[in-house]
Amino acid sequence: MVEEVARVADFAEKLRRYFSTVASAIAFFVFGMVCGGYWLIMSSLNLLFPWAVLGMIVIVILCLYSMSKALPGRMEVPRHEGLRWIFAFVAPFTVLYAIPLPDPRLYTISWYLALGIALLLVHLLIERREFARGSIVAKPFLVSSITMLVTYPLIVYMLYAGSLISSWMFALGLLLIAYFVAGVYALNRASKLFS
Repeated sequence: MVEEVARVADFAEKLRRYFSTVASAIAFFVFGMVCGGYWLIMSSLNLLFPWAVLGMIVIVILCLYSMSKALPGRMEVPRHEGLRWIFAFVAPFTVLYAIPLPDPRLYTISWYLALGIALLLVHLLIERREFARGSIVAKPFLVSSITMLVTYPLIVYMLYAGSLISSWMFALGLLLIAYFVAGVYALNRASKLFS
């Protein structure tokens, strides 16, 4: 009887870790699709700044709200952790868009670098601790941030070898690939809990 209870408890713990990790994977798929689609629509309508940026904030809030309804246990975070999330995403964008760049065209692709840094900050401030606690079994924020930071020079090259719009579209395409890789990686790691 005691062994059976121990097996059930172990299974329940694996299931909790599995669902938490899968929720992270789903977040990358959701945000990749919604944000990628949003920016493609905004660019086709020539509505990029500042209205599209303000709209993006609304889109992110709507995504978080809908995900909190679909994944209720995963989206409940303590207030101090919520502040870490906000800091992780606001700080890199604020800094990169506040500093003067040698070529103003770099501002059109700086979002990619800022997002890569933001994802790395999420890993350092939140994900790493959750992984160490055993709450999750993957580090998709680390994977996506490394992918983006390593590929940023390609986007800069595209800006100078190609054009402004081609480098922006290239960055958006690489973002979608980075999010896909992070999501699949997290799903793969989660599935290994039951192998």
